[in-house]
Amino acid sequence: MHWDRHGSAARRACEPAVRRLAGTQRAAARKAPEVEEAVPPASATVVIRAGSATYPFTLASGQLGRIGTWREAVGNARTVAVITSRPVAALFPGALRAIAETGARRVVLEIPDGEDAKTLQVVGRCYQALAQARFTRSDLVVALGGGTVTDLAGFVASTWKRRARLVHAPTTLLTLVDAAVGGKTGINLPSGKNLAGTFYQPERVLADETVLTSLPVRELRSGLAEVIKCGFIADPAILDLLPDPARAQAQRYLRLIELSVRAKAQLLADDVTDRGLRRHLNYGHTAGQAIETASGFTLRHGEAVALGMVYAARLCELLTGARGVTADTQDALHRVGLPTRLQAAVSFERMWDLMQQDKKVSPGRPSFVLSPRRGTATLACMPQREIARAAFDDVLRPERR
Repeated sequence: MHWDRHGSAARRACEPAVRRLAGTQRAAARKAPEVEEAVPPASATVVIRAGSATYPFTLASGQLGRIGTWREAVGNARTVAVITSRPVAALFPGALRAIAETGARRVVLEIPDGEDAKTLQVVGRCYQALAQARFTRSDLVVALGGGTVTDLAGFVASTWKRRARLVHAPTTLLTLVDAAVGGKTGINLPSGKNLAGTFYQPERVLADETVLTSLPVRELRSGLAEVIKCGFIADPAILDLLPDPARAQAQRYLRLIELSVRAKAQLLADDVTDRGLRRHLNYGHTAGQAIETASGFTLRHGEAVALGMVYAARLCELLTGARGVTADTQDALHRVGLPTRLQAAVSFERMWDLMQQDKKVSPGRPSFVLSPRRGTATLACMPQREIARAAFDDVLRPERR
């Protein structure tokens, strides 16, 4: 764990990561702007209401590098703890510099990249760093990164002295449209993903679409899985706007981000703790997270969710008699280059076992999300093993070569 006052040591430590990332990301300007602009560009705000909590999701170009943005977010906090990974810190030095210029003491907590960060051991190291910094409940935790960072930082903030302040600064498409909104936090255990967690809302979400230029195509595709999910369960207009991840289509991405966040906001407004309509947001996730875990996290979250949606579509056909659901789902996923059949060595038995341990599953109660047609969702009980196996064999089992 690393923390510093001005960040120069952190930047030096990040230089090797920059060189490693250079081969996978585009050669255009990838970083969020590093200097404050004289005239901020136009922005859009979605007001998120989650039970008694209300906070803004502000979408503005270049805001992560603007001092004014961070002065407003920091408020009266004396210390700002930025939880991030080394590669993300390397890509967004302007955000770290702007936070330091607010006048608050900046503490950088570097965590492992990816799912390796979401462990009790890493949480413990974060607690130790906060204690060393004499971090109070009035101070601010900033999650700068993707979904694993927001999951972990939210968990740390919600449990540090029972309630520290929290702001999300998402840096991936998946986090912009999903993980940064709604207040779910989580860490992984050996027996499954996100089995320990809390519900804890941020004070605000600072969404900057310029982060998309830092992402390789595979990461954009992963984020589009959560966008497609919103199209099937809530707003079918989303499915008519799907972009080509290999091409720059900034305005289309902006519209998709806004529509997806609005769809999610409507579902969680009166169901913060996942007891009713918010459960529709789990579409593709019961099987998807099982596949993700069974693959040893070689599949990205969005890739696994895509496979989970194909599986849910086939189950919907088997359970309800609906037609064309699988083909429609596969078509949407093919359009953005997401997988529709397993390539990893994931067996039905392993997937089935992990599905039974899913935190959302309650025996005898509807908990599996189906989408019989675009824009609609419903809950069904977990299928019987024979039907679950048939769906797996029909659409997921790797083809023999």
